[in-house]
Amino acid sequence: MTASRPTTASVQALLEQHRQIEQIIGEIKEAILNHTTDCCAIAEKTKFLCRLLADHFRYEEEGGYFSEAVLVAPHLVERAKALESEHQSILDLLQSYCHKTCADGVDPQVWWATAKEAFLEFEKAIARHEHEENLLIQEAFLSDFGTKD
Repeated sequence: MTASRPTTASVQALLEQHRQIEQIIGEIKEAILNHTTDCCAIAEKTKFLCRLLADHFRYEEEGGYFSEAVLVAPHLVERAKALESEHQSILDLLQSYCHKTCADGVDPQVWWATAKEAFLEFEKAIARHEHEENLLIQEAFLSDFGTKD
């Protein structure tokens, strides 16, 4: 393996982060769509997801797996920067949703009416973003494997 290829540890860390994020998003979505738990429990899961996603984005921005991809494929730097620039707006969407779930005196009926729409907006944004990141990473490393092996 050359130095430009991803390490097994970095690949595993990224995959584990994605798996955990997807799992929690799925749990929150299930709870919201089916009213399987109360808003306080959903708020706690959402707070955890906020921290987890912020850590995940920080990992990508501070030299995690994403940096390895642009080292391998420098022509993807601008796409990588564009994706990184979306991190804050995605976090803002989730944090805005989180603040709504945690507000004192929120009428539960009003909350359920707005929770689904707000969370699905976040879910759509994060799914599109992660899909684009995955495409970038695949392009970087498939291109690397195809030209250097």
